[in-house]
Amino acid sequence: MKTDLKKLRLDYQTDRFTFKKLAPSLPGVHQLKNTALVLEACSILRDNGLTGITRRAILDGISHTDWPGRFQIIRNNGSPTHVLDVAHNARGMEAFVDAFERVFPNRRAKVIVGFVKRKPHQQMFDQLSRIAESYALVPLHTARTIDIREIMQTLKWRDVERKRFGSLTTAYRQVLKNADSDDIIIVIGSHYLVGEFLTMIGWK
Repeated sequence: MKTDLKKLRLDYQTDRFTFKKLAPSLPGVHQLKNTALVLEACSILRDNGLTGITRRAILDGISHTDWPGRFQIIRNNGSPTHVLDVAHNARGMEAFVDAFERVFPNRRAKVIVGFVKRKPHQQMFDQLSRIAESYALVPLHTARTIDIREIMQTLKWRDVERKRFGSLTTAYRQVLKNADSDDIIIVIGSHYLVGEFLTMIGWK
């Protein structure tokens, strides 16, 4: 297997299958690794008699996988680009930030973020600081939501502007009001938050 980490593509070859410059629909170096595992599994299954696993079926699946909340990009003409991700731990945040820097090189984003308690919040914000222009901190609809006032006083923010909001709706309206059409808005930190956002915008 050969990977192109800049273009997020891979070459893969066995006696059964050959793929050149295969670009998974889900971006990120970690998704290249996941894709390699899928290809290896399909090759093994094919060798064990599952002939219905065709090259075309594999190609279609990898090229058209849609996973809401996993580096989900929403683009509308005349509006900022939105990137949604349910990353909620340090490794997930690291993978997200790495993918963002590859897909949107040299860009920063307005980040709407909400976390649950008992997570490595400092590590996650340290990662986000690489790409964050500002933070809009919001509570989640769960008793497990962080105390925003507390983390605003205790965490190190790496000189990134931040503001606390009482709800996702209020935060989003304010962020959108101050955003230009070529800006990027990230919504990240929890399944709760991304799910609420998708419901709010009527996504199906």
